[in-house]
Amino acid sequence: MRIFKFTFLLFFLSYDLLAQIGLPQLIADNMVLQRDQPITIWGWAAPKEKVTVTLKNKSYSAATTTDGKWKIQLPAQAAGIGYELILKGKNQIRIKNIAFGDVWLYSGQSNMVINMERIKEHFPEDITSANYPDIRNYPCDASGPGMSWVKPEYDLSKYSLGRIRDEIKMCNAFLKSIDGRDKRTFAFTCGHKKVAEGEFIQTLSDDFVAARAVRHEMHSFDEQKLLDIDCYSMVEQTGQQMIELVKQAQQSGKLLVFLFHGVGGEHALNVSSRAHSELLHYLKEQQNDIYIDTMLNVAEHIRYMKK
Repeated sequence: MRIFKFTFLLFFLSYDLLAQIGLPQLIADNMVLQRDQPITIWGWAAPKEKVTVTLKNKSYSAATTTDGKWKIQLPAQAAGIGYELILKGKNQIRIKNIAFGDVWLYSGQSNMVINMERIKEHFPEDITSANYPDIRNYPCDASGPGMSWVKPEYDLSKYSLGRIRDEIKMCNAFLKSIDGRDKRTFAFTCGHKKVAEGEFIQTLSDDFVAARAVRHEMHSFDEQKLLDIDCYSMVEQTGQQMIELVKQAQQSGKLLVFLFHGVGGEHALNVSSRAHSELLHYLKEQQNDIYIDTMLNVAEHIRYMKK
């Protein structure tokens, strides 16, 4: 009898938890929503449950479907910051510090998340006059040395596997709506590969052909793991130093990946225009002996060779 009661109690608690409102990871504190356009908020709850979303003291409701899904469309909102969403069903969720503005999709390397504090000597006037408290950033691991500039809400070491997977998948959906492509490669932000539960890229193995880390290593095509490709990050190297790396790759028959944060003074992690030009001229001279391509094409070539 005791075993029966204990089992029933566990089932009852589990059902109650499943009945609560759930949200995708994208709907969270500090999110930015597109201004002047209707906004759809969606999630999960118990079947046939009434869910109410309140914004600016106005409420909007919907009932979940038989499989527990719901969505509510909010009217277009003017640009502004500091708003809250309150969602009510059997539980209540409060989403804080929401901004309505222009949502832009951008892509690039880790220079896109570099903190201005690290390069302030290059932009003294910008640093003095800067006042942009509502800039929202993409995640890096704040637990390591020199990463104190990462905001707590964007600390990758605090992310769950579900959150990082949902954010990246949504980014891919946006990209596909722009260019219609399904095949992509990934660059680890700040070179960081882990969330709170461990490395995350394997959960996205069906979404990317390859992923690039930041370690100064070369590997043969047979050795190369496509979801952990190494690269050489260029910071003030001379043209001759970069050419020597190419020669090492030629002699060893290994894959060499260059990462340029900036060329010609546009960034603190930078190589000069002259050094970059010397490298390109050498590669041009060796074009019959060196295979040069995009990361996507190289990854697909490696995949083909391994079949």
